[in-house]
Amino acid sequence: MRVNTALAFVFCGLGLWFFNAEMEQANLLARRLVQAFAFAVVMIGLVSLGKMDPVSALNFILVGAALLILGARLNLGFAQGLVLVVIFLALLAFVDYLCEVSSLYGFAVFTKMAPHTAIVFLILGVGALSALPEQGLFGILTSETVGGVTARRLLPAAIGSPIVLALLSIGGQGVGFYAMNFGVALHVVSSIFIFASVVLWNAAWLAQMDTQRRRAEELLLASEKHTQSILETADDAFVSMDSGGLVRVWNRQAATIFGWSAEEVFGRSLAELIIPPLHRTSFRQSLKQFLETGGEDHVLNKQTEITAVHRDGHAFPVELTTWALHTGQTFNFNSFIRDITERKRTEKALRESEQRYRSLFDSIDEGFCIIEMIFDKHEKPVDYRFLQVNPSFEKQTGLKDAQGKRMRDLAPQHESHWFEIYGKIALTGQPARFENPAKQLRRWYDVYAFRYGEPENRQVGVLFNDITERKRVEDELKQKTLELERSNGELEEFAYAVSHDLKAPLRGISHLSEWLVQDYGDKLDEEGKKQLGMLHNRACYMQTLIGGILEYSRIGRVRENVMDIDLNDLIAQALDLLQPSPEIHIEVPDNLPIIHAEKARMHQLFQNLLGNAIKFMDKPKGHIRVGCEDNGAMWRFSVSDNGPGIEEKYFDRIFQLFQTLGTHEEEGSTGVGLALVKKIVDLYGGSIQVQSEIGKGSTFFFTLPKSKANEEG
Repeated sequence: MRVNTALAFVFCGLGLWFFNAEMEQANLLARRLVQAFAFAVVMIGLVSLGKMDPVSALNFILVGAALLILGARLNLGFAQGLVLVVIFLALLAFVDYLCEVSSLYGFAVFTKMAPHTAIVFLILGVGALSALPEQGLFGILTSETVGGVTARRLLPAAIGSPIVLALLSIGGQGVGFYAMNFGVALHVVSSIFIFASVVLWNAAWLAQMDTQRRRAEELLLASEKHTQSILETADDAFVSMDSGGLVRVWNRQAATIFGWSAEEVFGRSLAELIIPPLHRTSFRQSLKQFLETGGEDHVLNKQTEITAVHRDGHAFPVELTTWALHTGQTFNFNSFIRDITERKRTEKALRESEQRYRSLFDSIDEGFCIIEMIFDKHEKPVDYRFLQVNPSFEKQTGLKDAQGKRMRDLAPQHESHWFEIYGKIALTGQPARFENPAKQLRRWYDVYAFRYGEPENRQVGVLFNDITERKRVEDELKQKTLELERSNGELEEFAYAVSHDLKAPLRGISHLSEWLVQDYGDKLDEEGKKQLGMLHNRACYMQTLIGGILEYSRIGRVRENVMDIDLNDLIAQALDLLQPSPEIHIEVPDNLPIIHAEKARMHQLFQNLLGNAIKFMDKPKGHIRVGCEDNGAMWRFSVSDNGPGIEEKYFDRIFQLFQTLGTHEEEGSTGVGLALVKKIVDLYGGSIQVQSEIGKGSTFFFTLPKSKANEEG
């Protein structure tokens, strides 16, 4: 090889090497060196015309020109076309050499191309084609497309089989195995067979690839349908937009959440549909920045809470998860969106509830704490730890800085029943309300305890109040009650004794006055008889008064058996004892209710009211009526008459003890009856009042309960 040829090859190699370096590092110096070496190769080719074989010189000119075009980033296709011409000429020279056909590779006046030169040109041409491995012919050849795979399968046969067949044909003719015609025929048949085999082999491969493609398309279609079904039935909205921000996918839930149908939104700007106006500009800027830089956006591939807007214009919170899907030269942005309005409302309500709880926790006068129960290996509660205490805790217990400490550390002698009660609550979940003493704390407590949190936490909430003072008062009250009961017993004994001691002489006086009238009536003048009658009446009056006072004092203090009472029977019995005059008509309904009370008290109640109506009747034809009506939880009774009536100014006075409207002697009244009636009604939680008009009569209204709630008075 001559010096100029070798130098040209070196310059070509250096040009390709610097071209690759410039492509990797975008180095301007490397680009200038490529152009310089390429120009040098062209000049060597031009200068060497006539000094080297013309095909080699032409190839150098073509290779240099191709390098100049590549370095200048001009027409890639034209540059590769020049390289293909170089490969063609080099291959022609190499095949001519192999087949020893001198007329093809040389002219009479020029020297021929050496075979090693042709090989170097072939290598150089392949190197120039692969300078841009992802573009042009080499990009097609190395790609994983059907074209690239087909080219790689066919190219070896297309290049190798003609050369091999040519060598075999010429070699067979040279040694005399067959004549030229037979060699040509053999070459043709072999070429047909080889190329047909390659074509059929490739066709079978393509058929297999097509079958696999169709199967893949079917699977892809089924997968797309399955995915679409999942998206359409998903609880979350699914939205996909392209790099231009236009909607491409919009599922059913998206239509429900935002109010737009899929047909209405397809191809429209997502920002205009669901992004609030104030944020649309920043949304578009973020999208543009991501597309320009390819950097990670702050909302991609993570859950983010933003504000979205509905079709009707109202804004609402959503939870968004977005990821970018690279598709060729662009991106698709897919998002799952969930309406979290209800969750936000719940969170707000929870925060407000926690604030109210905290305010209550800090402000209540009662002590409150949350404790963690501590059990031994036999699951016996032995202690507890204070997890939280409120500000009133220290005031209620006297324990300072209790939070985080154990009760046994604060009060070593604390009674075991506290641990047992709290341990049972922690294990069973059954709340308890109780009162217990804490002797080491020198206090009594009213406690409500309940399990707090999950069972496995074994925590108990305790709301308690110091009732030490109340217990002291209760003890004093019990003592005073015992003393009062003892005094009442003594008083009752005294009342009976006084009653007996007073009634005995009164009975003697009454009997004596009767005997005097009987034995000495004919010896007494009218004045004497009158005085003895007055003495007898006053003695009887005093006996009645003492009996009334005794009965009045017994009401509420001496209780009898409570029973169901048929008022129709009771009133009939009372009237039978009263024996009213035939001129007085008494009207009693036959459907009076059955009440639950003390029979003696009810007898006193109705007998006094009916007795007064009978006693003070001033009309020749008297009329007394008993009434009853339903008044909710009470029965409302009435006893009315057409007697003399009562002035309104006496409506309250007549229910007071010893109060009458005239003199006791004139009326024969002790002033105890209506006071006794009022006391009985009050005892049963009722009320009594009177309505009256002078000369027209009076009506007494009173109420008694329907239920047995007041049976104990």
